[in-house]
Amino acid sequence: MQSFRVQYWQVLRSDMTFAAQLFSKQCSLVSPNLYLAGEAVAKSKEILQANGISHVVNCVGTLYKEFFKDDGLQYRTYYLKGTSSAPMHATWLR
Repeated sequence: MQSFRVQYWQVLRSDMTFAAQLFSKQCSLVSPNLYLAGEAVAKSKEILQANGISHVVNCVGTLYKEFFKDDGLQYRTYYLKGTSSAPMHATWLR
């Protein structure tokens, strides 16, 4: 079993496109009532509803809108910026 896991992760590391596709629609439970996910989940009303998500913290408001605000989902949006040469900083505009 260990050998299979090692091979599985080696494939994922060698093909990041495959890994991104595999995990893009995953909604990961971090702790009770707290999930972490990306763009594909944020854009999917079905995934949000299936996981009972009612509030979203959007940390990249400059890139993504509040997709389901008009449908009753509650948002807290932050406009975080960063570059490869500078640490991320926040502009706390809402």
